[in-house]
Amino acid sequence: MNVFLVANSIKSDAYAAMQSVNLWLNERGISSKTATANELTGTNIRATGLAQEIQKFDLVCCFGGDGTILRTAHAIGVSGVPLLGINYGELGFLTGTSADLAFVALEAFLANEIVAENRCLLKAKVSYANGKTDELLALNELVVGRGDQGRAIRLMLGINGDAILDFRGDGLIVATATGSTAYALSAGGPIVSPTHRGLCVVPLNPHSLHTRSIVTGQLDCVEVQMPDVSSRGIMLWLDGQTAYPLDTTDEQLQTEIIGITVLPASEQLTLLRYDAPAFYERAANAFFKR
Repeated sequence: MNVFLVANSIKSDAYAAMQSVNLWLNERGISSKTATANELTGTNIRATGLAQEIQKFDLVCCFGGDGTILRTAHAIGVSGVPLLGINYGELGFLTGTSADLAFVALEAFLANEIVAENRCLLKAKVSYANGKTDELLALNELVVGRGDQGRAIRLMLGINGDAILDFRGDGLIVATATGSTAYALSAGGPIVSPTHRGLCVVPLNPHSLHTRSIVTGQLDCVEVQMPDVSSRGIMLWLDGQTAYPLDTTDEQLQTEIIGITVLPASEQLTLLRYDAPAFYERAANAFFKR
């Protein structure tokens, strides 16, 4: 048994808890490794190496909020390693247990008495004007936005080859069910059960009176095209992290995006939960009660 521990180093209590759990595991003869969420972020050699390493562990345990879990989920990728989040954040939609139950939750995992929830990931294929492509993965959402240009962008939305919408606005969110309670919710999208395997498409401030969100099926393919001559000013984010443009000299990432296709990934992320509120209870407490 080996456990990878990740903490939000900005939160001193989360980092201290990680160190305590690390000692607790070592006292029981369980191999462990620690890292901060910042170390997992980016495309540098350190982050890439940790991502490759984390995928060989039996369990990943996070100490922080949903942001820490999102960064860690990117490192886990499609490896199937289960993730237990210890809540040191605010809403904690992705965390699996409260801070005071960390050791109890780990005991439950070791005894195979913990709840596992499989969450849909989205997989995006980005096409560039120079003919190259890139494949990206997200747990919450992909966002096509107008960046810092200060003007509306034109996007064409299709699903399974059928033209749905040609509009101008601030952009578009394509979210998983897990991400439906994040940015997509703030943009007016629906709350979707985390068991749903389709995607949620939410236009951002469309210049239209008739635009609505769309919830797709698990086999549907969402297609986004940039019909203007140049897509300069368009930015792409995955789970809140900039995916385009990056500060790089790589030709593929400097050319314009001309299209994006998004599908639910065949692989899923396993989130572990112990004595944490169920989804609808969390949603009710967070969004419907004052």
